Amino acid sequence: MSKIKILHVITNNDWEIAGAELLSLFDNCQSPYTLMALVPEGSGVTQILFQRGIPVACYDATVSSQGKKIKILKRAIKKIRPDVVHTHTSFYARKAAYKARIPIRVHTQHSIERFGFFAKLLNNRLSSFVIATTESIQKNLRNNGIERKKLRVVYHGVPQATEAVKEKQQLLRTQLNIPQNAFIVISFEHLTETYDYVLDTARELPYNVFVILAGRDGGFKDKLEERVEKENLQNVRIIANALDIIGILSIANVQLNVSETLGIAQASLFLGMSLGKPIVTTDIEIAKLTETEKFNVLSIPPNNVAALDDAITRLKDDQRLYDNLSKNTKANYRKSFTSGLMAKEITRIYNQLTGR
Repeated sequence: MSKIKILHVITNNDWEIAGAELLSLFDNCQSPYTLMALVPEGSGVTQILFQRGIPVACYDATVSSQGKKIKILKRAIKKIRPDVVHTHTSFYARKAAYKARIPIRVHTQHSIERFGFFAKLLNNRLSSFVIATTESIQKNLRNNGIERKKLRVVYHGVPQATEAVKEKQQLLRTQLNIPQNAFIVISFEHLTETYDYVLDTARELPYNVFVILAGRDGGFKDKLEERVEKENLQNVRIIANALDIIGILSIANVQLNVSETLGIAQASLFLGMSLGKPIVTTDIEIAKLTETEKFNVLSIPPNNVAALDDAITRLKDDQRLYDNLSKNTKANYRKSFTSGLMAKEITRIYNQLTGR
């Protein structure tokens, strides 16, 4: 019996979590499936996928109009002739797979999006099955036309991370000009206006507590950098779009999440959990998700400087509290957020759709 070809369409030029998900599936998804990837020309993921033995095809993503992108993707998909197309967040990739008349089309939505009137009308038709990576995203998709029967939540699973070696940790501290004995708080979320109050908090933190903002620019990076310089916030480092996530997590003590939804930051949060890095969060979903059985997260109200200051200071000063949270965080990761568990859930979806 011939293997079923599953083509993952990745429209970002850099790694992002779609590429990480593909690697996790490649490591854990068994027969009868062959995984392939279609990525933009010049993408940073091409070599990584090639080295792992994943067949990779490229397409020209430099065209500006969405209509032309759909046509180019459609031609590329038809040339490959996969049995299943698995798209990630991109609406135009979903339309291309639909227009290419691929009978089975799986879509993973990694973030909350706003859909226009016509997009809402098309949403349910474009995909055979839709994976939401959080409960909030699932609700967003339901509100935008996706039928409940073809929708399931599958959280991002990540491989067990290993702490970077001490020499690398020391190099990162030197590069970031952070003292050896500093207590470090890290966030990988998009840099938005939400982080204004994080900077307010940074002013109040003890002298040896440092805050690293390592997420993508959400349109507010320049303003945050201006504040850091103007107010001389010497304990804040902004390194948008950090590539060495494991290295930075290795020098961090605590993870911070203050966004409105778990969304795209969850992969880094779960990697941090595998290393035993406790989480301070304002997000109800994260609090529920990571406190299912054991206490392993500090949940605080949003936009509250005093509460954020208190949570970070407690973790710094109370070693017993920190150790308990760290231990429980690792246990929670092993139970719910491994790459093997994620691959098992997605494979079950593939089996359901292909009749295997």
